[in-house]
Amino acid sequence: KLSLTEGTGSIEGITVASPAGFSRKQLFTLENVTVAIDPKTVTDEVVVIDKVLIQAPQVFYEINAKGESNLDALKKNLQQASSGKADTADTNGKQVKLIIRKFIIERGEVDARIAALNGKDVSANLPRIKLTDIGKQAGGATPAEVAEKVGRVLIDKTGQAVTSLGVEQYLGKSAEEARAQLEEGAKKAIEDKVGDKLKGLFGQ
Repeated sequence: KLSLTEGTGSIEGITVASPAGFSRKQLFTLENVTVAIDPKTVTDEVVVIDKVLIQAPQVFYEINAKGESNLDALKKNLQQASSGKADTADTNGKQVKLIIRKFIIERGEVDARIAALNGKDVSANLPRIKLTDIGKQAGGATPAEVAEKVGRVLIDKTGQAVTSLGVEQYLGKSAEEARAQLEEGAKKAIEDKVGDKLKGLFGQ
């Protein structure tokens, strides 16, 4: 929904597909995005967006059986996209550029699935994200440049949330390697516990 005269707009039900090689179909779901545009700039070479607000997004993080994360795969895709110069143009063939004064993502949640844990899901809150003056310094940013900037920050904040869950230990390890490490750790913990009890029995 978009009203250029009022400078308002909203987008509902945006989904971003997970890269190939992962069980989850989606990486992000953005249920509600609201946009406030400066109406005076709609026909200018650089469109000024006062505010973009994304509320309650869902991030579906995954580490597959190879120890690869869909977030790292997305990061590589963003790097390739930024070098490919695939920018958007208007109907006159001119490149569309944007300045976004405020870009906010809030009340988000990260749902993590780890193959080494037999697909068990764990969740954490996504830290609030606020970016200001995107594209201002360069006199406007292309949609691809905006997507890359926002994507990188979103990846970083998701990484922080995932770290709080302690699942980064499974990165770079196959599911079999990770499970073996868990089993070894559990075995050592049991041996240490039994050893402490025996020491207690003999007064040591």
